[in-house]
Amino acid sequence: MKLKEARKLFNELRIQGKIVLTDHVINDHKERLFTIIEIYQLIQHTKGKLSDNNRFPTSTKGSFLYECKDDLNRDVQAAVVLKDNVIVIHIFRKV
Repeated sequence: MKLKEARKLFNELRIQGKIVLTDHVINDHKERLFTIIEIYQLIQHTKGKLSDNNRFPTSTKGSFLYECKDDLNRDVQAAVVLKDNVIVIHIFRKV
């Protein structure tokens, strides 16, 4: 999927609230101190930038990187896959 199409789909899915979190996001990195509600809020309600997720050699093929700010103005990056939902596969906060 091209980036322009991905941005349109991402925004449509966010408006509809179609956001899914993987078990990895919820359970594997509790030290990152994200709550489930916070992740939903960050994906659905913040203004951010969606780009191709090709920064890392381990990036999931076909995924996109969503960059936004949290309530304390810290940078947040979330790797997402777009299908019938916005599927959040990875998220971290730059501190």
